[in-house]
Amino acid sequence: KPNYIQGLEAGMFFCPVTKKVYGSSVDVIVLATRKSYFLVNDDNEFKGAEDRIQPDWYRDASGSLRTKEGYKAIVTYSYLVVTPDDLEHKMVLTLKNSDVPAARDWNTKLKELKLEDGSLCPIFGGVWTLTSVFREGKKGSWYALSDGKGSNIIFKQFIADEIVDTIAETSTALLESSSPM
Repeated sequence: KPNYIQGLEAGMFFCPVTKKVYGSSVDVIVLATRKSYFLVNDDNEFKGAEDRIQPDWYRDASGSLRTKEGYKAIVTYSYLVVTPDDLEHKMVLTLKNSDVPAARDWNTKLKELKLEDGSLCPIFGGVWTLTSVFREGKKGSWYALSDGKGSNIIFKQFIADEIVDTIAETSTALLESSSPM
């Protein structure tokens, strides 16, 4: 098949542009983040996205958040990332469903990370190691960034001095644009 990527297996990270396979663990630098709600019908067909909960949304009997049209609104966290060895190819990592706790944990870590002088680190200032883990539950099996007990997103190190300017310019430009992802 034309989309086949040699060596790629379930649970592995990869770059769809370069077709590079990173394996079950990858180091990334976060350039931008976004929280949104993916809207899907009862057949899980994508029907759009919203950046925030709308006043006319409601909770159904199962507790799912629904739009006035009846679409399920699924909280989704997206991260625009690069790897430390490839600053040119940006990738979007989307976390939802069982990865929401990992996303919330990562967001907290991003906001609380401090430089050696005690000042807050910019969002792009750290290298984070993401590790995929196999999970099983009532709905089947899947790979996630959380083992159900904690996040598999670990701060590895601050970015190298020689890439600070490049990363800062890229991140700032994304944040100043109307649509960073």
